Amino acid sequence: MKKILFIRDLKKIHGGHIKVRDYFLHCLNHPGVVADVYFTPDSIPQGGDLYAEVPRARIVAQMQIDAYEALFIAGGKNWKLLPENLHGMKIINLIQDFDNADPHDAQFANLQRPALRICVSQQVYDAVAPHAAGATVVIKYGIPLDVFSAAGEKRHNSIFIWARKNKPLGKRLALALQKSGREVTLLKDFVPRHEFARRLGESDIFVALCYSREGFYLPALEGMARRCAVLCSDAIGNRGFCLHGETCLMPEHDHFDSHLAMIEQLLAADDLKERLRQRGYEMAQSYAMQHERENFHRFLDKYVLAG
Repeated sequence: MKKILFIRDLKKIHGGHIKVRDYFLHCLNHPGVVADVYFTPDSIPQGGDLYAEVPRARIVAQMQIDAYEALFIAGGKNWKLLPENLHGMKIINLIQDFDNADPHDAQFANLQRPALRICVSQQVYDAVAPHAAGATVVIKYGIPLDVFSAAGEKRHNSIFIWARKNKPLGKRLALALQKSGREVTLLKDFVPRHEFARRLGESDIFVALCYSREGFYLPALEGMARRCAVLCSDAIGNRGFCLHGETCLMPEHDHFDSHLAMIEQLLAADDLKERLRQRGYEMAQSYAMQHERENFHRFLDKYVLAG
């Protein structure tokens, strides 16, 4: 059995933290691995609700690095939590965005530190791999299809705007649509995953406002799984599943008129909505959480357990 320690600095929950928790659960389901998680002193105590299903014995109060064969960190910023001399210990580094590959970003230098790197999309891999010291692989995100299922009744032409990453645009779109008598739900802040899935399930159209660069962008895929007609701009890392006119519509990033015009296009065309819903749903099924778990287990077998 190999022991892996997850090191988490968890002050505010967002999608990236959810995925690290998923990877921790993947470890707990591998017969050859024992995994613990350590939270920094200023983190949410014991990971809060995000780690509620994790056995309490697996949450450790001290970061006793020497007791483990491998450490798991996310992104580039968590390197600062590790000692400079790791004595050859294996580091598993989950990379979820493009900041690590930007030569002007302080995190870029960490790519020269030896590690086993997991990139969440082919686009992130293409940016990271040329600069990385150590094995680098792609493991695409998985989503829990039991949570994001197609079940439930939708309200015809109801619109759900997820605006945490662009609140001004979300508010402007919601006001314009409400003025024209449309049913709109605007969400600007994080809610628990089951609540987010519930809102998707009852909504006909999902408007996902992303940054211009995302390593993956889960909300768009989750909307597809819940059989919404999805609008989502190009974010680079979402190109594997966001296909304009096929799985979603892709308005110009941060452009009010482009977003509003495409929302109105969907409101006026049930056949287009249904076509996007069906193809998006089919795409989402290929991103089942089980695929992510199986790929990560193969990664552990090859790079951690065999070493």
